[in-house]
Amino acid sequence: MSPARSVLFENEKKTFIVLDLPSTIEEAQLPANEVHAGKKLDRRLVSAPPPDKPFPTPEPRHGKLTGGGHQGSLTSAAHVAELMTLAAVENALDELSKCYAGPWCLPRVVDDDVKEDDGSSAKKRKIVEDEAPKESPFEQAFYIPPDSHYLHGTIQAKRDNFLTTAPTFDLAILDPPWPNRSARRKKGKGNYSVADNLDSIRLLLSSIPVAAHLSRDGLVAVWVTNAGRFVELLTAPVRGIFAEWGVELIDEWTWLKVTSQDRKPSEGG
Repeated sequence: MSPARSVLFENEKKTFIVLDLPSTIEEAQLPANEVHAGKKLDRRLVSAPPPDKPFPTPEPRHGKLTGGGHQGSLTSAAHVAELMTLAAVENALDELSKCYAGPWCLPRVVDDDVKEDDGSSAKKRKIVEDEAPKESPFEQAFYIPPDSHYLHGTIQAKRDNFLTTAPTFDLAILDPPWPNRSARRKKGKGNYSVADNLDSIRLLLSSIPVAAHLSRDGLVAVWVTNAGRFVELLTAPVRGIFAEWGVELIDEWTWLKVTSQDRKPSEGG
């Protein structure tokens, strides 16, 4: 099988991989065998233009922060884990610069009026595409994959429904609304609510009945920001969320966004 179009590069040890994110979402609409067979995509994702330069990192409110939180608020083990992650990322970028000279993103469909990260309107730029979408990308239209099911509502409102109707899962993937000042400031269409603080996100995660619906050898994957206190919330012995769910940490992937010119999008980190 040929590799998916979204995979731009992967080292021999398979310790890091370069992905084109819009393509990964487009490919996720097809079965894996059709993706590897090179089947033409029927659905295209309307994206923002790829950033070509780093955006400035806002100054922290209370002095220098490490990983989104006070150094003093982390345990020694959590702080060491942060430093090890930073070293692994720097090593991967160094190796990548020596062995990869290809593109950092693929051509994508972009909307004329997409907003830049700083809130300004893009200057009607379009990356070359064979065909532009014929319909407005913001029309209310939903695609539900075959044999799938969804619950429309909050976790608290749908918890009992989930407990009584959901099967057991071999894989559970969670993307929690971690507290984030930047996301909280943004207003308008397409934005979503985030948790107010550490206590509220703990309460939310504790209310998800993972243990009751995870198969014996099931896996749980959780997206987490680069704030050490959130990683510690999940992985702390005894009181961590993983302990509540009856699972243990077996691996960690670090997700790093880069610009179209091979630079980290945040200056200084």
